[in-house]
Amino acid sequence: MSACLLVPTTLAHGQIPGQHVLIFPQIVYGGGWFTSVLVTNVTDTPQEFTHGFTAPDGSDLYLTITVPGPPYRQVWGSSYSTNPVPPKGSFLVILRSFDQKVTTGWMNTWVPVVNGKDALKVQVTYFYAPNGVIEGQAAVIPAELTRSFSFQAVHSGESSDTGFAIVNWDDVPAIATMNVRNMSGAVVATVNFTIPPGGQVAKFVTELAPALKTGWNGGLVEFSSDHKIAGMSILMNGGVFSTGQTF
Repeated sequence: MSACLLVPTTLAHGQIPGQHVLIFPQIVYGGGWFTSVLVTNVTDTPQEFTHGFTAPDGSDLYLTITVPGPPYRQVWGSSYSTNPVPPKGSFLVILRSFDQKVTTGWMNTWVPVVNGKDALKVQVTYFYAPNGVIEGQAAVIPAELTRSFSFQAVHSGESSDTGFAIVNWDDVPAIATMNVRNMSGAVVATVNFTIPPGGQVAKFVTELAPALKTGWNGGLVEFSSDHKIAGMSILMNGGVFSTGQTF
C-alpha cells in the first residue's frame, strides 16, 4: 500500500472556515459490499477535499481506500485527502474489503465554497456484488444537519421493509425518538434510542419496533433528536434496495 495525504478524522468533525461539510449517513464494505466515492470539480480552478470515515460507535473507521488510478494504489487510514482535483476533473476512491465481514459506518467530505456554491460535487454509491457481479446498488444522498426529519415507508411483508441510517454530528450522546404512523396517520409505535457521540445508528424500522412486523403496512416515520443529526431512508424489496426521500 502506498502513502497519501492523511489528516485526522477529528479535523473533519470540527468547523473549517470557507468550506462546507457533506454528510453521507451510510457506507458499507465487505461481505460482497463496496462503496464508491466520486468527487468532481465543477469550477475552473483546482480544488481540494478531505474525506473522513467514522464507525457506528463514533470512533475513527480505519479502512482500505482503493484509488483505481492511474496510478492504482491502496491506502490504509480513517481519512483521505489528495492533490487538488483539476478544473472539471474527477477523482474516484473505492471502499472495499475481501473479508466476509460486513462493515458499516458513515463519512463526511469537506469541500470548498466558491461564490456561495460547493466547488466539488460528491457522489457516494454502495453496491452489492457477492460474486463479482453487481446485484444491487443505491446512491447515498448528502443529508442536512437537523433536529428532526421524516420519510415515507411501505411494509408489505418479510420481503419488504424500510431502513434508516442516522448520524449524530455532536460530541455528546444524542437522544432520538422514532414515531411510526399507520396509513390513517395514527401513531402505532414510539421508540427512544441513543446515538453515540459522532456515531451512527442504522436499522430497519421493524427492527427497532418489532411489533410492527405484523399488522403494519407502512406510513409516515418521524425522527427527532435533542442534538444535530443527519439521516437517510433505505427502501428494501426482496434483493432490491434504493434510497428513499427524507423531508
